[in-house]
Amino acid sequence: MLPYALVAALLVATASGLVVLAIKDIPLGERGASASPARSSAPARGADLSSTGRLAWWRAEPESGAKLWVANVDGTLRRAVAQIDDLRRVSKTRWTPDGSAIAYLDAGAKLVVVRLDGTRSELRLADTLVAEGRRIVDQRWSKSATKVAATVQRTTDGRSDVWIAVAGGDQWVRATELDDALAAEWLDDEELLVNTTGGVLGVLRDGRLNAIRPLTGLSAGTPFVGDDGRVWFLAGRVNVAAIPDFNPIPVVYDAAVWSVYANGSEPRFERRIAGEERLGLRLDGRWPDGRVLVHRGTAPGQFLAGSAEVMSLSDAAGLIERVAVAPDRRSAIAFARTRILRLDLSRPSAIGSTVLLDSAGDADAWFPSTVVVARPAPAPLAAKPPAARYVFAFGDILWSMDADGNAALLRAGTPYVTGRRVPVPPPAWSPRGDLLLTTDPAPGLQTQFGFDVVTIDRSGEATRLTALSQLGRGPVAWSPDGSAVAAVGPPVVPGAVGSGPASRADADLGIRVATLDGSSRGTVPGREVTWSKSGLYVLSNGLLDPATLARSGQAIEVVDPAAQRPLTYDMARRPLVTVASLLADPRAQAPADSVPLTALELTASPDGTHLGLRVAYSVAQRVSRSFAVLVRAADGRPSAYLPGESYDLGWSPARATAGYTAYETRGQGALTTRVPVATIVDAASGETLAKQDGRFAGWSPDGAGYYVARDTGLYFAGLSANDLLRIGPVGVPVAATGTP
Repeated sequence: MLPYALVAALLVATASGLVVLAIKDIPLGERGASASPARSSAPARGADLSSTGRLAWWRAEPESGAKLWVANVDGTLRRAVAQIDDLRRVSKTRWTPDGSAIAYLDAGAKLVVVRLDGTRSELRLADTLVAEGRRIVDQRWSKSATKVAATVQRTTDGRSDVWIAVAGGDQWVRATELDDALAAEWLDDEELLVNTTGGVLGVLRDGRLNAIRPLTGLSAGTPFVGDDGRVWFLAGRVNVAAIPDFNPIPVVYDAAVWSVYANGSEPRFERRIAGEERLGLRLDGRWPDGRVLVHRGTAPGQFLAGSAEVMSLSDAAGLIERVAVAPDRRSAIAFARTRILRLDLSRPSAIGSTVLLDSAGDADAWFPSTVVVARPAPAPLAAKPPAARYVFAFGDILWSMDADGNAALLRAGTPYVTGRRVPVPPPAWSPRGDLLLTTDPAPGLQTQFGFDVVTIDRSGEATRLTALSQLGRGPVAWSPDGSAVAAVGPPVVPGAVGSGPASRADADLGIRVATLDGSSRGTVPGREVTWSKSGLYVLSNGLLDPATLARSGQAIEVVDPAAQRPLTYDMARRPLVTVASLLADPRAQAPADSVPLTALELTASPDGTHLGLRVAYSVAQRVSRSFAVLVRAADGRPSAYLPGESYDLGWSPARATAGYTAYETRGQGALTTRVPVATIVDAASGETLAKQDGRFAGWSPDGAGYYVARDTGLYFAGLSANDLLRIGPVGVPVAATGTP
């Protein structure tokens, strides 16, 4: 029988998972007395163990702690190769990929490697790391067993990073500095799959810190390499499962199964897991009949998921945590908490089970792997989009990307602030395209206003603007000439003690303005800010209703056409248009009893002729809706209402033309679905100029076209053409500049 191979390695830091690999057909039935380690024959040489399949397990011994046993998969040639005084210290027992040794974690402080002849070596965490409360929670070996990657987490808050060591070496080297990275499966001896609880699925190249390349723009989790050589993963809403010891595990809600080649090409939707929309899932591998294996949240039990149902692996066998499938696809070894079992897969509808070994804890199986990671050559492009350099925020991290779609980490974000995620705001290029503007966590501050405004130059060097510190992670704006910056934070009121109620999410806010050399130009009240050639505009705070958290009396205000003189908190501001009047306009198509909730996403066309705003309102007992509107800067009159709920509003750098994401309801058989559509509209007339399925993702530097984000990647569309050109695998909104 030709060997058939499938390796399905589990990402998350838990003992549950799947290994599906190929061996020649080996009988897995119970062997009577051979199932008891207490009756083991004399130890044999390591080379005597089968080259087609091996078992390893721990067993508590009376008055002697616990012993690590090895044997062939049929139970023969059993012998003990290691001993420990307390089995509770042991976790993540795994064979090395070459089958020559067994590795396990000892109290999270060291990785112990035991060879079949009983010799052992250790890879300890540095004492300084242990003193910080860090521990190893997972181990992943490279294909040749020459390197091992560890997920190292801090027990105080669960933040994690990837560390890599050379087999036989004596130290761990830090490979990521994200506070949110988990090691998954190695693609080869140089590249490792990594995942974050923020939903980033990427490839980490060993040898340089944070050398991560995202594989997809989908929020993804729990990858493994399938028998087809592609990377399989779940896409959906990624969240962190809460388990003891702050050990975060990424789980995916509303999960769909996708696969992609290791270079990010040819992404493919595989299936949706029905009936599990409200349950967080982890993907483990594929079953012989094509179904996938999953875990629900942090539960240890493994399940089979098809298109219509999720079922237990074997009702008779009890709770199974992971399995290894034989090449005939009709039998498998299964691991429960204290048992090793044989599963009979000859009848998929009724999986039988037989106990191979009892009182066997933290067990593992080894089979030789023949899986080859697929790396197809990229297809040549018939045409290329305009030259550009991109930046984007994805997974709470700031990334850069070149014109060929190759993305790299630019600046890490902060995964946890006061127990919640704080998204990285969209970055903005300066008018000259030489600096980026964003916000960064302020050292030592863990509040909603614990961020500083920073600029980042082309080399990646960041400069904190001291006059714009301790702000919220909200909108930031460049002055038209690039000499000054405006940002949103708690108000600074002259004569007041402190800077406002910074601990309250519903507090009034203020707009701070400062020059790049650090000089403050002052503060004015406002919740959002935008800047164009016609002036500095703010969205006023209005009046807050504490009961409903709705804001009334909001307006777009003109602060100062030039903004050259210092701003004062009580300076006069000219109202341009009120939110109430925008809602009352018949073109808004809002019911007569609509009540404004708030306004947000204030933007301006670079030429200063138009502004954009999204208005949220409630009808019919607090049902929330929203619309976007374009307003003339000269007189505040609405020039166009964008139909339905509209998002991602962005302005062309060349003309008064806006792009946005609209949602259209379309039928799919008996069902309907909401489809995002990137839409281009003329701001003066409201005429729609172009449409493409997908999310509007920004403008090209010359304004000749726009970008579209799809599940399958980032695309470019010209205003005068219907064809899309794929740029890269990460389909998210981008900020583009044409400056080299």
